[in-house]
Amino acid sequence: MSYIPPHDLEAEVSVLAGCLSTLTVAQDAATRLTGQDFYRTAHRSVFEAMLVLLGRHAVPDVATVDAQLAKTGDLESVGGPEALLSLADS
Repeated sequence: MSYIPPHDLEAEVSVLAGCLSTLTVAQDAATRLTGQDFYRTAHRSVFEAMLVLLGRHAVPDVATVDAQLAKTGDLESVGGPEALLSLADS
């Protein structure tokens, strides 16, 4: 039997949606969370892309996160642009 750590996918989606829609939410999340706080690998990748953008003083919106994920080769593994739009609409 394998161990599954505690997680809440709905909470992860809510955090990512907030980060994609409001800069102050993204900035606040960046001070409290790391990529390792996300159970789902795709969510972790999206959040880490946001952290990179924030580190460059860029706004982590759907377009910039999409571009960052494409740059690192992670866009398709998170579900492509459609997945980012779905997160933003959540």
